[in-house]
Amino acid sequence: MEPSTSKPLPTKLSHSFACQQGALRTVRFNNNGNYALTGGVDKSVRLWNPYDAALLHNYTGCGGEVRAVDSSADNSMILAGGLDKIASVFDVESGKLLKRFRGHGSWINAVAFDDDSSLAFSAGQEGSLIVWDLRDRREVVQTIDDATDAVLSLDMTGSQIVTGSADHKMRLYDVRQGWLSVTDLGAAVTDVHLTDDNQCVLAASIGQPLKLIEKINGEPLAEYKGHTCGEFRIEAGVLPSNDEVVTGSEDSCAYIYDFVSMKIKARLDHAPAKYIHSLTVHPKKACVLTASRDRVFVWTTPNA
Repeated sequence: MEPSTSKPLPTKLSHSFACQQGALRTVRFNNNGNYALTGGVDKSVRLWNPYDAALLHNYTGCGGEVRAVDSSADNSMILAGGLDKIASVFDVESGKLLKRFRGHGSWINAVAFDDDSSLAFSAGQEGSLIVWDLRDRREVVQTIDDATDAVLSLDMTGSQIVTGSADHKMRLYDVRQGWLSVTDLGAAVTDVHLTDDNQCVLAASIGQPLKLIEKINGEPLAEYKGHTCGEFRIEAGVLPSNDEVVTGSEDSCAYIYDFVSMKIKARLDHAPAKYIHSLTVHPKKACVLTASRDRVFVWTTPNA
């Protein structure tokens, strides 16, 4: 892949807005990128039009701070998890709490829908990955207990699931073919993302460079150095161009790196905010949302 020099990057801070949820724990675009979800310590999930900072809906019913959210493929449902140990499913339009899945022994760190939104996944601090059936009353499809410490991060596409754990392992499952691949990254794996071509995993670890891992053999193809990630869970992502990766940091900036050369292409200054822990990349456009303290920051291209 040749690095692109012509496509503009999301380096302009369009605006930021306070979410009034206390400290934010997570921000996510919905499936088509038209809206955004935030989860905070006030136990609420909020739906926003981030482009004009408009609050569209406030979802209540979670029993603790919300640490993870996801949007279903058709954008009709929201999945949330956090300190109450319950995976909660909300109807987007009505705000109704549809399901409350109980089964974790500790708080939930990450959640995801599958591609057709028939299954929900939640990753717990106790080390379990639980698969929930959204259409069947038996609810629990499978409990996966391979991790020996907290499961901190989760991503999936098709039949493949990747998790990152505090036991330093990245685990890649193919539920259709029934195999498991384990890669030791040497530190707690705080964020994982399958690349669009489904050939690699972008993995963030405490105190280590951001790494691009080849799925077939677990070998690192690239390491992105320059940001700081020594204390907190820091999230990352791949821009829609597939020419750059972006990551949060603990030094008041988010960083954009060239996918191939691994050089820093831009720093997104958030001062006076220090810890840029959560971010989400628009599925199609060069736009990134970042979260720090109680605010969401909207980054667009200079000509947007």
